Amino acid sequence: MLLAGSQFNDPANGLLLDPSAYSAFGDFRIGIECRDNTYRLRLLYPHTLIPPAMAVHNDGDELLFGMESQSVTLPSELLCNVHLAIGYVLRGQSNASQMIAMTPIY
Repeated sequence: MLLAGSQFNDPANGLLLDPSAYSAFGDFRIGIECRDNTYRLRLLYPHTLIPPAMAVHNDGDELLFGMESQSVTLPSELLCNVHLAIGYVLRGQSNASQMIAMTPIY
C-alpha cells in the first residue's frame, strides 16, 4: 500500500502496538521485516536497550497478527520494510539497500 489517495486510510497502513513497543518502534530500536508473508522482529539496538516487556523476544522471532480472526488486515509489507530500512540506515547497519531492493512496490 502506498500512502496516497484512496489507499491513505487503508487498515494495512496502521499498526497497533503496546506503549513500550510503540516507543521502541518509533525510535527505530526495533523493526519488522516481512518476506513471503512472514513477519519477523528485527532488533536494531543492543538487546539491553529494548523495553523489558519485549526483551523476551530475539532478533528474527516470527510475529503473528490476527491469531483470533482471519479478517484482521496484516500490516503493509512495504511500510514495514521501508521503516526497517530507515532503521538500518540510522543505526549504521549495512543491509539497508538490500531491504529496499527486495521490497515490492505496489
